Amino acid sequence: MDITKNKLATQLTQLTIQLPTRLTIVTLAIMLAGCGDNTANKSIAEDNHKMTSQTPEQVYATAISKYDWVDEFSEGLAMIKLGDEYGYIDRSGKEVIPLKYNWADQFNEGVAPVMIGIDYGYIDKTGHEIIAVKYDNVDNIREGIIRVELNDKWGYFDKYGNRVTPLKYDLARSFNEGLAAVRLNNDWGLLQKTGWKIFDEKGWGFIDKTGNEVIPLQYGTAGSFYDGIAKVSLGKKSGFIDKTGKVLLPIEYDSVHRVKESLFKVKLNDKWDLADKTGQLITPVKYDAIRIFSDGLAQVKLNNKWGFVDTKGRLSSKLCKLKLNIQRKSLLKLNHKTIKS
Repeated sequence: MDITKNKLATQLTQLTIQLPTRLTIVTLAIMLAGCGDNTANKSIAEDNHKMTSQTPEQVYATAISKYDWVDEFSEGLAMIKLGDEYGYIDRSGKEVIPLKYNWADQFNEGVAPVMIGIDYGYIDKTGHEIIAVKYDNVDNIREGIIRVELNDKWGYFDKYGNRVTPLKYDLARSFNEGLAAVRLNNDWGLLQKTGWKIFDEKGWGFIDKTGNEVIPLQYGTAGSFYDGIAKVSLGKKSGFIDKTGKVLLPIEYDSVHRVKESLFKVKLNDKWDLADKTGQLITPVKYDAIRIFSDGLAQVKLNNKWGFVDTKGRLSSKLCKLKLNIQRKSLLKLNHKTIKS
């Protein structure tokens, strides 16, 4: 201990003579520690300042000079590539996950898909494999759930690596609005006259995020839920259901297509209608064709004449004979009518 420290120790002892011994010792230790040689600490602080004071542009410029490719940052990390290997850097430019993957993707919800050889898995931001790199296929994470495939069977994990379902489904979709469409019994039949193979018409249903089958696996096909509605089919007929499995649009239509968030065009016996999300048909007549909506209107065809209907199914222009590719402005001009979208 040098002279300065001895003097300071003496002064502190005199000032704190009336205080409890334990408090005096703690105070003295703190003050003496502050008088030590700070060279090493100062050097570390300067290094950290240099690293963190770089602008994003400087970090990127440094990284791009070192690696063959640098991706944009996602959740604090950016993919890098050198040769045939991928890894990740943080915002300071430090390589936090080493270059060892043959493919990688951005982080989303704290995890990222990676590949080694021909096998896929998932890692977290520390580089830990939360889903072992051994699968034939992995999907992008959706709503905290990851879809994986191995030996033609699909299953699900959560983003912490916990198994949600075993690998048992023949086909499976990603989660949307809390449910995922899955299929069992992916059997093939043979159509005798043509020789074409067709799917056995059964086996699609829905599971929730705990893996429970909440809508029975009974449909020929099933789409994902959007706005609380999913398209399903039996044989060659289609309709849609809600998230409880209740049939809203009877499964009796030849074709069902979503044309807006809560609006569908449906076909039966070569005639088209518009149906809302409750399954209610809203067009007063059945059309030969209904095209997609734009600016709140859709072209409709009836007896070789074309016009427009709005999202309520109301005819917003007179039907007239025009070519299929007629533009909306020309139709409005011919009808001498201004339609507000």
